[in-house]
Amino acid sequence: MEQEERQWGYFTVLYSDTCCKIKHLYIAPYKNISYQYHRHRDEYWTIVQGSGKFILDGETRQLQAGDRVEIAAGQWHTIQNIGEKVLVIHEIQTGKILEESDIVRREVFPKI
Repeated sequence: MEQEERQWGYFTVLYSDTCCKIKHLYIAPYKNISYQYHRHRDEYWTIVQGSGKFILDGETRQLQAGDRVEIAAGQWHTIQNIGEKVLVIHEIQTGKILEESDIVRREVFPKI
């Protein structure tokens, strides 16, 4: 199983082929992923553990275990762990390019 460390925690790749990739994201308490979008893929998240403040195209809402969101290609998004436990997200990616190179990050981060 592939695992990659990040400043916010780490992710593991559970499954990967040419049409989809499945990951688990483990976001440390009070950390967040970058404010980003993808050119070539959609993402489907299910919150498995913890809670987070989620931003999708400027709209903010709180997510907790059991919540699901759809993120279309081109939509700016981020999530911040707002709890003391690790935030775990089950992520399914679909699209033409399922690589980390398909991430566009914004330098100016939105206020969470």
